[in-house]
Amino acid sequence: MTRKALMVVAVVLAFAVTASAWESLTHAYLMEMIKNGAGNTTNDERYGITGPDFFNFLLSSPYRSFLYDQTHEEFMRVWHMAGNGMKGTPEEALAMGFVCHNGVWGADFSFNDAATTENPAEGYVISKAIVLEAYLAAGGLWGQLGLGGDDPRSAAIRRELCHEIIEIIVDIQVWRLDEAIGGRYLQAVMLRDASFGELLGSAYAGVLAEYSLTTAAPIDRPAAMAVIGEAEAGYRYQMLYYASIFNTTDEAAVIAGLGTYLAMLANDGFGLPIDGATVAGLLQLVLSFNLTYDVDVELDATVDHVQGQLAANKVVYGPKGHLR
Repeated sequence: MTRKALMVVAVVLAFAVTASAWESLTHAYLMEMIKNGAGNTTNDERYGITGPDFFNFLLSSPYRSFLYDQTHEEFMRVWHMAGNGMKGTPEEALAMGFVCHNGVWGADFSFNDAATTENPAEGYVISKAIVLEAYLAAGGLWGQLGLGGDDPRSAAIRRELCHEIIEIIVDIQVWRLDEAIGGRYLQAVMLRDASFGELLGSAYAGVLAEYSLTTAAPIDRPAAMAVIGEAEAGYRYQMLYYASIFNTTDEAAVIAGLGTYLAMLANDGFGLPIDGATVAGLLQLVLSFNLTYDVDVELDATVDHVQGQLAANKVVYGPKGHLR
């Protein structure tokens, strides 16, 4: 790769990839494990666990960080709005998945804050990103990109780039564990209950409208409902594309598809011209390092943790709930 191509790839991965912890395919896989199998998991649960990241494509919105905090920390709002598991509705299945994602004691907790296979003070993705940063430094990448040295800004970009790469690599590893997961997640995205946007709006529109008064773009509650509904609809559209990349048994097609997807985000969101093959080449290089060889152990431990926390926090279905 030329230096220019490498720089564009860095920007693509550091800023165009969604800001999350586990990527959506991994979340869907975790939901199935939490429910003790794909056959026990509804499409709404499988899509719901990815739902807290619905704001990801509000790239220039003044509300993006606020919505991240709300969906990852004030996640019980959605469970309560859906009926606390007592009604047996699609909204409750969506809410069950939504709660499983959270960053306090849910699936995101182990990824960012309390890994079992790595440093428990850092989280799985952070530990792996540190190792990847060293690997790429040894290969001379940071110098080629002009991101070497001790400049704090360069260090922050290096770490963010490695963080995002690890997320994508883990999704590929998950697909390797179960090649059918892409098709099941695609079906979940296609068939998720249409009430989800309204459920999210009911949970967060009021607090979003209140928060907006502290920004340069104040809105009322109906406008906040619209922002949330449109963001979820846009996220679902992106997930249809993303899930379709993994709806195959051909690994070369998966990696090529991810390259095209990330290049498209770079071009549409940032006007950065880059070809998918260049991005796919970087993903293939990182895969060859085999840094996430132990991700299955981390996933198993995450499932055990979330299952225990669901019980401890009484996030369970009642007699009418989605028990299968």
